Amino acid sequence: MKQAGRFALVVTVLASMFLASTVTAADYATPVIIKFPAFSLSPGQKVAGVTVKTSQGRLYTGCLPGRWRCEYGGSSIHCFSLHPQYAVALTGLLPEIIVRDISGSGRDLAIEASIEYLDDNGKGYSKEFNSSDLIIK
Repeated sequence: MKQAGRFALVVTVLASMFLASTVTAADYATPVIIKFPAFSLSPGQKVAGVTVKTSQGRLYTGCLPGRWRCEYGGSSIHCFSLHPQYAVALTGLLPEIIVRDISGSGRDLAIEASIEYLDDNGKGYSKEFNSSDLIIK
């Protein structure tokens, strides 16, 4: 009889520990993936870099185009081609940005992004994106 009581106590303690750990895990929001929407480029234009800034969380990258690098700076990330010849002409090849360690529910997450272009002559310019312009999953 004592064995059954101890077993019930152990099961109760383990169940409460499991419940407490799941509640604690629920406090952390799941990662958010940021993608740039597909858009048209004029002939000769290429994308040479992207910059993303967030109000909270840590930034990581998914797949990068060949010979691109990223510099991380707190709540921002800047990914760029190492040489103009590695700039991409297809917007579907732009890197995915992953935001992790978001506090709370993530509802107050603000995101700003920009894309750096190069034209035929190598002249650079940029386009700004708001949160509403981006694909956020």
